[in-house]
Amino acid sequence: FDSVFTEDVHLTFPFGEYKGFEGLAAFQRMARTTFERTHHLASNYTIDLYPEGDEDRARVRAHLMAVHVRQPEEPSAHFDIGGHYEAEAVRTPAGWRIRRFTFDLVWNAGQGPGAGH
Repeated sequence: FDSVFTEDVHLTFPFGEYKGFEGLAAFQRMARTTFERTHHLASNYTIDLYPEGDEDRARVRAHLMAVHVRQPEEPSAHFDIGGHYEAEAVRTPAGWRIRRFTFDLVWNAGQGPGAGH
């Protein structure tokens, strides 16, 4: 995770918040055990760079649509979402890393992560 995120990363989704690498691992386990396959499409990226004190930061915004398939043998039974996200990235000695990521769900269809199989 350290090649993408800061150690104190904070992820916010409609179904939960995850903090730090331990929280990130829990989120990944949930995603991998809930869905067999996913397909994400992002567009309309906006990236704003701004220094603050001694730190270089960036705000990244984009639109996102995703399809989540629970079982490969039932590809028509899927959970679809659409929305937008905003992330804050910081420049570290190892390069740019994401410190905060928030996804704002605008619409969804199908059985979400909390639904029974």
